[in-house]
Amino acid sequence: MRKRILALCLAVAGSALLASGASAENYVASTYLNPSTPLGKGGYVQFPEAVKKASKGEITFDVHHSASLLPFRAHLKGIADGVAHMGQIAGTYTPAEIPLQQVFADLAFAVPDPYVIAFASTEINTKNARVLAEWSRNNVVFGGGYATTPYVLICRDVVKTLADVKGKKVRTPGSAWDRVIKHIGGVPVNVPSSEMYTGLDSGNLDCASNGLDALKTFALWEVSKSATKIKLGLYFSGWLMGYNKDFWKGLRPDQRRLLFNEMATAVVKTSILYHVIETASVNEAPKHGVQVLEPSADLQKAVDEFAAKDVEIVEKIARETHKVKNPREIIDEFNGLVAKWTKLLKGVDRKDEATMVKLVKREIYDKLDEKTYGLK
Repeated sequence: MRKRILALCLAVAGSALLASGASAENYVASTYLNPSTPLGKGGYVQFPEAVKKASKGEITFDVHHSASLLPFRAHLKGIADGVAHMGQIAGTYTPAEIPLQQVFADLAFAVPDPYVIAFASTEINTKNARVLAEWSRNNVVFGGGYATTPYVLICRDVVKTLADVKGKKVRTPGSAWDRVIKHIGGVPVNVPSSEMYTGLDSGNLDCASNGLDALKTFALWEVSKSATKIKLGLYFSGWLMGYNKDFWKGLRPDQRRLLFNEMATAVVKTSILYHVIETASVNEAPKHGVQVLEPSADLQKAVDEFAAKDVEIVEKIARETHKVKNPREIIDEFNGLVAKWTKLLKGVDRKDEATMVKLVKREIYDKLDEKTYGLK
């Protein structure tokens, strides 16, 4: 009986914390990535530190890294239920709950520029009524987006040609990556990035599809011999940070504006980190016995053929597999934003953080109303 009473008291206390909103100083944030990854560092080390400083301690996040609070597939529900006030989500792991994010995942091969995709995905997630409604149904407020650098093949053995890939078990995050790996003769295995190391080490995986930064941030250079720079699309489904809706409602408008400003910086910083860490990984890979290779002509051709055909069937997949009504509307809007950001970033120094933050603020976050955004 005492245990039941204690559990009830804890539940009531947790509900009170959520309801109290901005009156509480410490909140909970969760990511299933480690803090050395670009997303983990940009979104869950640097961003919370910046928010704490800008709010003068009013908004402080107790950050749980590496799935120490929530398993990777539980982040959407965990944030919705208030287990965490803020957290990360990879959209392909919860397709039934957020089908529109599967449409974005299936556009992985549309444009190879991670900066353009990160900013375009952030914009559509903060302005499209259907996407916003989908997040709201899940009791989540979208905060900011991201895009990885191109996925490549990181393998236990040297894999360079189309023949080398045949029969290989390749880690994928699902969606378009399943299809491309099948197309080039491999066997897709859906596991999160946190399981790449053990999979390669044990032999349950022959290769992992992920960004080159994973050589360093996941220490894959300890369990691989090659990284083949075949461009397997960008991952940008989901969010860099999303918030429990009740927590968001409890904030004052000026606190939401503060978060908008810091999220603009975090989206840019995370994008830059992907490139900085990727470059460091490639430079250091030979010291760890890993060959960074260009793909053979036949392997490159096979992937290019897949990409050309796959873009044409994204609408069909969205409609028939994910049951999305009128997916063309979403696809066209996203493609329009890609064109917009391609133009905006033309000639911009991608290392010029201040200029890019200014652009992201002006084009996205300054247009959001802190009195109404995320409250419907």
